[in-house]
Amino acid sequence: MDGFRHEHKYYIPLHEALNIASRLNGIMRRDPHSDETGKYLISSVYFDNYENRALKASEFGVARRHKFRIRAYNRSDSFISLEKKEKVRDLCKKTSVRIDRRIYDNIMYGDGSLLLTLNDPVADEFYVALRSQLYRPKTIVEYNRRVFVHPISDTRVTIDTNIKGSSAGCDLFCDSGSLVYTVSPARAVLEVKYNDFLPEFIASVLPHFGATVQTSICKYVFGRTFK
Repeated sequence: MDGFRHEHKYYIPLHEALNIASRLNGIMRRDPHSDETGKYLISSVYFDNYENRALKASEFGVARRHKFRIRAYNRSDSFISLEKKEKVRDLCKKTSVRIDRRIYDNIMYGDGSLLLTLNDPVADEFYVALRSQLYRPKTIVEYNRRVFVHPISDTRVTIDTNIKGSSAGCDLFCDSGSLVYTVSPARAVLEVKYNDFLPEFIASVLPHFGATVQTSICKYVFGRTFK
């Protein structure tokens, strides 16, 4: 399937995640956008329609599904992206378009018409979803991410910690103080993405026992269903 990559997710103890990160440091490169600790902060606002179709599809493990989100880094509006995330079983595909703060605000005000100025298929599809399916912001999800990359099979390993969420306000740039842990701070989510195959020297570092691969792990669901 064109553009789709393998994706596996592990829900693991934090101490195991830190041990894996230490070992990956020796065989993979860090993301150049990370800070001196090797991390950066990701904040995403997720959208869904009036029937919560994306939420239900994730909860029930629908084989083919998609969702829309807007993402920013380190709570800055210097780089904002509108993203469509598609999944087909254990395959995933992300397409995105960069937007500016003016377009972001236009979307959050419930209009979205400035999306049409981008001449982009993701922007056009999202605009249709806003207008015809009443897509609206549902939750903010925020976490610290470590990223490791390798050119073989375009392998990418990420470790997400301090995973929090909020349904209050849903504005990436307005700190409502309402973010709470949606995953225990003693746990982490490890994601592995690659094209054709996972190199053995990387696979040997990753957990093969003590953690079950959970392809249904979804931070959007965590953000909507936490108590």
